[in-house]
Amino acid sequence: MVVNHDATFEHWQACLQTIEGHTGSVLCAVFSPSGDSIASASADNTVQLWDAISGTHQKLLQGHSKDVNCVVFSSDGTYLLTGSEDQTIKLWDARTGVLLHTVDAKYPVNSVAFSPKGDYVVAGLYDCKVKLYKPWEKRPHIHERHFIGHEDRVTSVKISPDAATIASGSFDGSIWLWDVANGWFPNHNNRQLKGHTTPVYSVSFSCDGATLASGDHKGRICVWNTKNGSLFKKLKTNFGPVTSVAFSPDDAYIMSTCHGSTIQLWDKDNGTHLKTLMGHAGEVKSAVFSPSGAHIVSASADCTIKVWDAFMHAQQPYKGAVQNIYALYISPNGACVASVLSDDTLKLWNTCTGALTSTLKGHLGRVNFVHFSPSGNQLVSGSMDKSIRLWDTLNGHCLHIMKGHSGSVQSVKYLANELQVVSGSSDKTVQVWSTTSGQHCQTFAGHSDIVYDLGISGDGTLVASASGDTTVQVWSIPNKIKIHTLSGHSKAVYAVTFSPNSAIVVSGSFDQTVQLWDVISGGNLHILNMTANGSIWDEIFFSLDQKYMIVGSSCLQSGLENLIPLPDISSNTDLQQFPSYYMTTDGWIISVLNQCRICWIPQAYRQLMVPTAIGVALAMPEGKLKLLDFTKLINHE
Repeated sequence: MVVNHDATFEHWQACLQTIEGHTGSVLCAVFSPSGDSIASASADNTVQLWDAISGTHQKLLQGHSKDVNCVVFSSDGTYLLTGSEDQTIKLWDARTGVLLHTVDAKYPVNSVAFSPKGDYVVAGLYDCKVKLYKPWEKRPHIHERHFIGHEDRVTSVKISPDAATIASGSFDGSIWLWDVANGWFPNHNNRQLKGHTTPVYSVSFSCDGATLASGDHKGRICVWNTKNGSLFKKLKTNFGPVTSVAFSPDDAYIMSTCHGSTIQLWDKDNGTHLKTLMGHAGEVKSAVFSPSGAHIVSASADCTIKVWDAFMHAQQPYKGAVQNIYALYISPNGACVASVLSDDTLKLWNTCTGALTSTLKGHLGRVNFVHFSPSGNQLVSGSMDKSIRLWDTLNGHCLHIMKGHSGSVQSVKYLANELQVVSGSSDKTVQVWSTTSGQHCQTFAGHSDIVYDLGISGDGTLVASASGDTTVQVWSIPNKIKIHTLSGHSKAVYAVTFSPNSAIVVSGSFDQTVQLWDVISGGNLHILNMTANGSIWDEIFFSLDQKYMIVGSSCLQSGLENLIPLPDISSNTDLQQFPSYYMTTDGWIISVLNQCRICWIPQAYRQLMVPTAIGVALAMPEGKLKLLDFTKLINHE
C-alpha cells in the first residue's frame, strides 16, 4: 500500500512475486499443467524451471545456441518443447531436464505447440511455413508435414483442444486454420481468416475450441468463430502492439500483453476492458493464466518473470490515447512539475494538489530539455525541431520562439538574472538568447561534435558545455571568449555542472567516469570511476553542502566539503539545482541530506522521479503523475 499526497490509500499493483535469474529478455513463460512449476525461455539461450509458489529456481536447461523464443509443456507435464533462433526444436524431460530429441527445422523457430494428445508437435517458422513433427520417432522426417499458405514468417501457432485444427498467425497479417489430418494438401478444409491489416503476433484457442483470439501490430485484438471463420468482435488497446493473447480456463476472459509493458484483461462476451496490470519495466513478451485461472505468469524484456493475482488490485482501465512520459523537471520551489510527453507536448502539474494546470503545445519534434527560470514564472524548452520556446508557467502561453540552431537543441538553461538563456545543440554550437526580446545575442563555436549538456555558474557569467568530442569547454559570457578546454575523458561527455560555489566543474562521460576540474586553472582535480555504479546517462547534481553528487541512481561523495569554502546557501531551497531525494536502482527513495531510506517503490514506477515541495513525483505508465507526500514522516530529515 502507498499513501498519496491527499492521504488516500491504494494498491500499487497485483504482482505477487518477481522472479529474476535470466540474463537476457524473457521471451516466454508458461505454467505446468499442475500449476506447480513455471518454465521460461530467454534470449540468454536458456530455459529455466521455477517453483510457481515460492519462485525458487529448480532447473537450468542448456542446449540452444541462440535466443529461445518459445516453450510449452506437454498436456501431462512430462515433457517440455522449445523453439529457438538457432533453427532447432528440442524436446526435454521436464522432470530431469535431460534433452531427449533435437529437430533441425532449418529456419528460426518462432512458436511451438504440443498436441493435447501428445501425438505430434507443431512449429511456426521463419520460412512462412507451419510444420508438424513427431520428434520421438526413429525416422521423424517421414512424419513431417508442411502447411503452406502464409507469405511471411509465421509468428504464432496453436492447436485446438480436440487436436483437429492448427491455427497460425503471420507477419503477413493473415491467420490460417489448418486441418491436421489432411491440411498439407492444398485447399483441403483449410480456411484463411481475414481481418488484420498489420502483422499478427499471437493466436490462441479458447478452452472449448469454439473461439480464436488474435492480436496484431496496431493493438487490435480480433475474436473469431472457429466453426465458420466469422469475426464477431474487435477490441483495441491503447498500449501499442499486442504481443500475446490468451483465454482464461473458464473462457470468460481474454488477456493481452503489449509493447507498452502492460497486461490487460477483457470480458470475452461483451469486449469490456476490465483491468490493466502494470509492473514490468520493459515490453511484456507473453502472459498466460494458471490452470486454475487464479494467477497469471508474464515474461518481459526486463529479464524478469512476474506472477500476478489475476483479478485483485489491478489498475482500472485507462481511457484515451496513451502518451509516455520521457522526462520530468521540477521548478525551483518544488511547486510545479513539467512532464515531457511522447506527443511532443509539455504538461505542468501542481505538486500540492496534483492538478494539471497547463498543456504546452507548439514543438514539432521531441522536447529534449526543460529548465525553469529561477523565479519559476517561466520555463524554456529545447526540441529536436531545432527551436527553443519560452513559456509563461502561470497561463501556459508561449512568449517567444527562438530559431537559429541548425540542429536539435539538446540543452537550454536560464542564467541567474533570468534575462538570458543559453542553449547547446547538435550543430556543435552554444548560443545565448534574450528572454525579453527572444533575439539571438551571441554564438560560441569550438566543439567538433554535438553539445549534450550545459552547466551555468552561480553568478551566470560562465557556461560549461559537454560534448561528444570528449571535451568540456568553459566560456565567459560577458567577455564572449572561451576560457578553458577540459580534456581528459576518452568518450563523449554528456553531463556537466558547477559546484554550489562555482569553483569546480564536474563532468560525466560514456567512459564511465565523473571528473572534477578547477575553474580557475582548468586542472583536473579528481576522477571518480562509475563502472560499479552502472551507466550515468543523467544530469549531475550536488547536495547543498557539496558533500554529495547525485548521478542518476547513484550518490557519490564529492570530497569537496572540507576542501573548498561553501557559499552561504542556507536559505537556498532550489530543488531544480539541489534535489532533496534520489532513487536507487532497486527502488529505494533516499534523502540526500542524511542518506536515510524514505520508502520503497515498485518496479513499474521507477522510471522517472523528481523531488517536490512535499515529497516526490513519479511518472505513471499512462502518462500521469503519482505524488507522494513525505511531510508527515517523522525525523526523516
